[in-house]
Amino acid sequence: MKKYVTGFLFSKDASHVVLIKKINPQWQNGLFNGVGGKIETNETSIAAMVREFFEETGVTTQQTDWTRYAKIYRLNGYDVDCILHTLILPLAQKPLNKSKCILLI
Repeated sequence: MKKYVTGFLFSKDASHVVLIKKINPQWQNGLFNGVGGKIETNETSIAAMVREFFEETGVTTQQTDWTRYAKIYRLNGYDVDCILHTLILPLAQKPLNKSKCILLI
């Protein structure tokens, strides 16, 4: 079973959210998604979220910043832990890697 994580970080006033514009797989090219990726062997979903968020946005977060709020499970497929950033950082103070992600209104 493949395991993934996807997370959502909102602006302080919750009017913006950080999303990525997908390139791969091809059938998702151009679609928007939460930040995330594969959970590595012996890695918790929260640790994977911290790692993936940094890799994809350049923003460092802490495990205590994130809370799992849902799990999507597909029989004979995959499961995805959905994670919410609980501190709601003022994003203006954290420059994003704009080549990989977008801040949506």
